[in-house]
Amino acid sequence: MLRTVLDADCLILPDRLLTPGRITIDEMGLISGVDRRHPEEVGADGSLRFLAPGLMDFQVNGFAGIDLLTADEAGFQELCRNLVRRGVTGFLPTLISSPVPKLLERLETLAAWCHESPDASTPLGLHLEGPFLSPDARGTHRASDLRKPDLTLMEEFLAAASGRIRLVTLAPELPGAMELIEMLRDRHILVSLGHSQASFECALEAADRGACLLTHFGNAMGPLHQRAPGLPGAGLVDPRLSLGLITDLIHLHEGFLRMAWQAKGSRGIVLVSDSMTAAGLADGEYRFGDRKIKVVNGISSDEDGRMAGACLDLFQGLSGFLQATGVSPCAGIRAAAGNPAELLGLAAERGNLQAGARADLLTFVRQPDGRLVLKTVHLAGRPILLDQETAPPLATEG
Repeated sequence: MLRTVLDADCLILPDRLLTPGRITIDEMGLISGVDRRHPEEVGADGSLRFLAPGLMDFQVNGFAGIDLLTADEAGFQELCRNLVRRGVTGFLPTLISSPVPKLLERLETLAAWCHESPDASTPLGLHLEGPFLSPDARGTHRASDLRKPDLTLMEEFLAAASGRIRLVTLAPELPGAMELIEMLRDRHILVSLGHSQASFECALEAADRGACLLTHFGNAMGPLHQRAPGLPGAGLVDPRLSLGLITDLIHLHEGFLRMAWQAKGSRGIVLVSDSMTAAGLADGEYRFGDRKIKVVNGISSDEDGRMAGACLDLFQGLSGFLQATGVSPCAGIRAAAGNPAELLGLAAERGNLQAGARADLLTFVRQPDGRLVLKTVHLAGRPILLDQETAPPLATEG
């Protein structure tokens, strides 16, 4: 691969926009230079072309007809290719609560498939969402699949996944949860609080023990009340806890998104898709593990009428977040790329436009209505063919 140069009207850096800018990519697919260039006219339609790091999604249960609870290897690889064509260059395959033998099999299987590919989003590890969840906040997780926190069982999960579990969602109020949080912290595994009725005080203790995130903030957790702020209140005020936000404007009202932004700022939010099998597809009936899922007007629900994941990709979620909150693309990209990379300890190599990082890049334009349109994706400096028609290539070789 030869040296590559990408020009854009705006480079989205961690703390500012560089306008206009230029990225230089070396023969190893790494960023070797981030520079300002001489101003030139913008496109004929007056739109600015933004260049940003590829997105990183902490919560992917499935996508475009593929379900991670049942997928074979070919399906898994197709999911990875579908994601990168939507601007997601790294993600955590996510497993929800299931019978223990099923979880052990899936952890072992998915772990074996977690490797880099030149044309697909990189699985950066696994997210185990359950089974140590509250029956009173289980969402679409089946009550029969839930378990009390168990160090021995967690050891079995870790062994099955060959060390690839990077994130565990649990309910901190359950007996034994605090000890489990400490165990995971000591293994350098992220702990997220979710599917929980935890009190404010319990959530703060969980943060003391090492928890750092809230799973799909505002959903499947106790309410925010003036005399009992609960888990949502702890997430809003404790700087150690980042908020995972599903920004499809279905799971969270736009006013709730603005409240989260004003409380936490750009460093305290992680955008996630929580995508499942139906994401990227039309309304209809689908499978989510052994569950029947119906999607009507973009809203998914299981047989009991419980909301069951989301039907968007992370790039669409980023677009919705910017429209709902009015924050800058710089802040949105930090929430969808920089913050996930930092939590995973990968900030030097992913999620940022900086020398030495992988050249996993995307370009997009912002429409007059605020909607983002993805134009190009580069993976380690190589262009990826998108599903949609893209703008003329920006790369020059030399």
